[in-house]
Amino acid sequence: MKSNPVPLGPDLYTLIVVVIRKTILMSSIVFKSLYPEPD
Repeated sequence: MKSNPVPLGPDLYTLIVVVIRKTILMSSIVFKSLYPEPD
């Protein structure tokens, strides 16, 4: 069996993008909870 010459496929790229987006979203939620915006 011949291995895939391109290990960084679109599936892995999509997974990385999703993880980065979730990390940014969580960081934003934590930041807003620590420093709430003044009403």
